[in-house]
Amino acid sequence: MIFGNKTRLDEVFGIQNELPKYTYVNRAKLDERLDYLLNTQRHIVIHGASKQGKTSLRKKVFKNRQFVVIQCLPDKKISDILNDIQRALNPYITKEKKTGDDTEFNRKLGVELDIPLVTKVTGEGSITKTLKNEETQARVTGFEKDINTIKVLLNEKKSRIILEDFHYLDEEARKEMAFYLKSFFEQGIYIVIIGIWSEQNLLTYYNGDLSGRVEEIDLSWENKDLFEVLNKGEKALNITFCEEVKNELVNSSFNNVGLLQRLSERVCFENGITEKKGVFSKAKIDNLEKMIPARHKVINDIRQRYIKILDVFSRGYEKSELEVYFNLFKAISIIPKEQLIVGIPQNEMLKYIQEFNDKIRLSDLTAALNRTERLQSSRGITPMLIMYNENLREIHLVDREFLFYREFGNPDWEWLNK
Repeated sequence: MIFGNKTRLDEVFGIQNELPKYTYVNRAKLDERLDYLLNTQRHIVIHGASKQGKTSLRKKVFKNRQFVVIQCLPDKKISDILNDIQRALNPYITKEKKTGDDTEFNRKLGVELDIPLVTKVTGEGSITKTLKNEETQARVTGFEKDINTIKVLLNEKKSRIILEDFHYLDEEARKEMAFYLKSFFEQGIYIVIIGIWSEQNLLTYYNGDLSGRVEEIDLSWENKDLFEVLNKGEKALNITFCEEVKNELVNSSFNNVGLLQRLSERVCFENGITEKKGVFSKAKIDNLEKMIPARHKVINDIRQRYIKILDVFSRGYEKSELEVYFNLFKAISIIPKEQLIVGIPQNEMLKYIQEFNDKIRLSDLTAALNRTERLQSSRGITPMLIMYNENLREIHLVDREFLFYREFGNPDWEWLNK
């Protein structure tokens, strides 16, 4: 018998906005490493493939710290981000102080004064209001690029700036931010950057002066860590996965903890488990056949995404005889998963592409790869399917769910049957 509210399945497995309550795993002591780095004079970059727990790590370690999260979006420029920092820090100065019995002031449409404890007045006309020892306030503007002012405000709040989803910025904005980071560093402002990419030293590639000033945390999962997620979930729900089911769950997740969470939730649901079992009614999940409908449900959830991605790559920027982007997608669909996960060299990618169109040259592929991130972001592909490291000349698959869809979704790709 369980007293009080029972733990629900969705609180244990599945995709959640909050920090996982029952299945968080401190793998390779990343919690301690990030906590240590936050006390050093360095910028911190947390990166990895999509749905690998980057935000969860941040939420866990920052739980008792002050921070300002700035969301990066595809159309944002650096000036927009600096403006967002300004608004987040919320600096105000006293604009005017009023004392006395009566004050008369006129309004015009679109003008607004924020008068604490009195009223907020907008509109047209003339209004008389009694004011006694009250202040009007206005937001400070014009210091967006004044790093000294930002430093003062951060020190006052004992806060830290976090740039979330840094990968959404276009490459020019990322490059510009790399140079701002040097200025921030010199003023004693240390930024935390979180994004989806696999390669190391992206920011120092953009700006070599950041060498030694940036510490990276590359998030990846080993099988033992994924098994630990399942072990914690078993305990929370008072269930047991048989060894075969556990292996199937881990092998089907392609080292992606987000996918493991979704599959585990569906397997439990298919076995009739929606909440924690009682002390004397522990459940054992040992029917491998239940993996089939569990995978099918996840496939149905993501199918439209990959139909859209195929459409984007098949159209490219314009129709051409070479169809480089379309043939790039075809190559990704047949390259072994091990190569896609670790990153495939550009020359090796060209060999796969030329199996579909031998007229494509290395220069054609390079030109396409240099614009592939822009193609995906401009067509609303989030997270991106692949990213290109111009420095290493490697292509990285950053969406591991693609491997799951390729393996179990039975995609109707006509070139696979030729």
